[in-house]
Amino acid sequence: MKLDQEWLNKFQTLATIVSLLATPIIVAVVGWHVQSSISNESIKKDYVQIAIEILKSPEKQKDDEMRKWAVAVLDKNSPVPFSKDLRNNLEKGAQRIYSSFMSPPDLLMTPPLLIEPPKGSSFGDTTFALVETVGRCRENSLQLELLQKWNREMSGISGK
Repeated sequence: MKLDQEWLNKFQTLATIVSLLATPIIVAVVGWHVQSSISNESIKKDYVQIAIEILKSPEKQKDDEMRKWAVAVLDKNSPVPFSKDLRNNLEKGAQRIYSSFMSPPDLLMTPPLLIEPPKGSSFGDTTFALVETVGRCRENSLQLELLQKWNREMSGISGK
């Protein structure tokens, strides 16, 4: 019995020493792996942004090798691979990708103006409210028309 207790104490001491030595090593290896993965993802993101800029730029439309490189970078980093036709169109410059990355101008994304009831019951108050309402309706209509025009132009650019 005493021999078992002595052996158990030695084993516990050895296990404590091994765990004290192994813990920082394991933390360092896992930390290095995580940091390396984050660094690689950051580099991939930078290359994707460069590729998008190349494909968006009208000056680069004639440089076939650069477009092929940009398409290859996007295709490699895309979770869904490009179809053969899309890849060929992007390489030739027949299709551009930037409409899906561009948001409408903030001016076109403001909420429509609300219509408010007259503040008084006199003829003047009612007339003023009517004129103000017509102005708000025209402004809302113009904003919608410009947003639709912007959307049609962006769809035409992207080849949709």
